[in-house]
Amino acid sequence: QMQALQGATLVNRPVTLAGNQLSVEAGVGSGGFAITDKASSVEVQVKTAEGKLVDTVKLGPKEAGVHSFEWKAGSVTNTQGYTFTVVAKNGTTAVSAQSLQYDRVTSVSTAGDKLTLALQRNGSVPMDAILSFNFRADRVREILAAMLDPAFDGFPRKRSIRFAAAAGMTRY
Repeated sequence: QMQALQGATLVNRPVTLAGNQLSVEAGVGSGGFAITDKASSVEVQVKTAEGKLVDTVKLGPKEAGVHSFEWKAGSVTNTQGYTFTVVAKNGTTAVSAQSLQYDRVTSVSTAGDKLTLALQRNGSVPMDAILSFNFRADRVREILAAMLDPAFDGFPRKRSIRFAAAAGMTRY
């Protein structure tokens, strides 16, 4: 019962999970990807639900890690089921890329000891399929700024931590 109560706080929250469905809001399509190694070129191929290529977004070189992208969707909507494929290369060698899609929690349920989330576009998924939850659209940006920005002065920090890389998957 406690798990269901905690799960209820997730309703209407944006989530990130593995997959290639394009998220479209206000004429902008978005998604993400994780690459295992540095890539000298990354492109995102946008396709219709039937698999027809409609556009290619060239992102250029990217370091290993998690990245996001945007595509000018025009009149395309979420209900049209557009997808994307990430093609990453280092020279002529393919770089492994995992596509990441965004969705929104519409309800939660429990079956035994498992919490299941109903998503706006992807149906029911177990909670452990979710890679990240976003409780406020700007929360990730605020946390990253506090950790990474040397000029941050929102509160006193005892020490500054140097990260090799950092990524937030929220449109800013």
